[in-house]
Amino acid sequence: MVKILLVLLLLLNTAHAEEGWFPYWFPADPATAPDYMGVPASTFNAGKDVLDPPAGKHGFVQVKNGHFYFEDGTRARFWGTNLCFGACFPEHRDAEVMANRIAYFGFNAVRLHHMDMLVEPDGIWESTGKISPRQLDKLDYLVFQLKQRGIYININTLVSRNFEIDAKPICMFDAKLIELQKQYDKDLLTHLNPYTKLRYCEDPAVCAVEIINECTLIELDPSSLPEYYRKEYNTLFDKWLADRGHAPKERVPIAQLSPDITLWEPEEHSDASMTKKVKGEEVTLEIKKTTGTDWHLQYRYTGAKLKRTRVICSSLPPKAIPPFRSSPSRRVTPGSGSACQANSTLPMNSGLSRCRLPPRMTVKTPRSVL
Repeated sequence: MVKILLVLLLLLNTAHAEEGWFPYWFPADPATAPDYMGVPASTFNAGKDVLDPPAGKHGFVQVKNGHFYFEDGTRARFWGTNLCFGACFPEHRDAEVMANRIAYFGFNAVRLHHMDMLVEPDGIWESTGKISPRQLDKLDYLVFQLKQRGIYININTLVSRNFEIDAKPICMFDAKLIELQKQYDKDLLTHLNPYTKLRYCEDPAVCAVEIINECTLIELDPSSLPEYYRKEYNTLFDKWLADRGHAPKERVPIAQLSPDITLWEPEEHSDASMTKKVKGEEVTLEIKKTTGTDWHLQYRYTGAKLKRTRVICSSLPPKAIPPFRSSPSRRVTPGSGSACQANSTLPMNSGLSRCRLPPRMTVKTPRSVL
């Protein structure tokens, strides 16, 4: 079979060549790439037509009338890619090659993502928990190389940091974690890059800083927090309500919001799929296919009637069903307090948190989809 496919590919390439087609080439280092099959490497170089080096020459990015502009009035548009984990800290020679390659494809922005999760050589930290000067030097040189080619920088400061517990979402209400993150942000953004001769907070090549990535208190289930943080959160939330004239959190039985569990509907994303079967008051969801991403399967109810001035926290009692897997990487068991990512939720725009499996509902996950 493999031989047949290879022959077909060769025939297709020959046919394309006869029609004026040629292979699209992805050289490892475009700066040193020779011609390929008679076609100059520069033919494929999108960056030579779209990049405007060096990045930052038009001044800082500003927002005017809903659009990005540079300080000198030039319209700013960004087409970017991610660098994650250790890719943000290449050796100097590798940084030059990476910058050449990113420019070659025409990207004019790079998002430095997940720098804060791991210790060196795959993250920014020393084993002591301080910023590693060795990693910082690699980052500085990479930013310098990107800037010289007209590629702007999006720095992410809090993405996946861990304090023996995930920083998110505790970092949004715990004073100690907030202070630690502010110190890290200050140390990083006021650091002088010896190659650009600028601090990151002074460099117009830095087009954006994401202070915190994908974090919200709207979906937080306080029962999932360790006791110390759960008490802290509840105390702060009750004070926030009291300051605004509301009573402490009111717990409303879910039956008052969604009286008929059969009215909930599956929501599927990507290639994930499940079926819903209703028998009397019983609802059975059968997981047909998972993708490895929790939220690709959800069971939702959008008919809840809420009053704008009424603050509601609602939870659903779990049903004693056998353990099941919502994805190959996560096991959810009844009564664990976890949001079942198979998934039963209430609409996020209702202001309600993600809920446990409701009563009278069964989830089946055949082994074949795990």
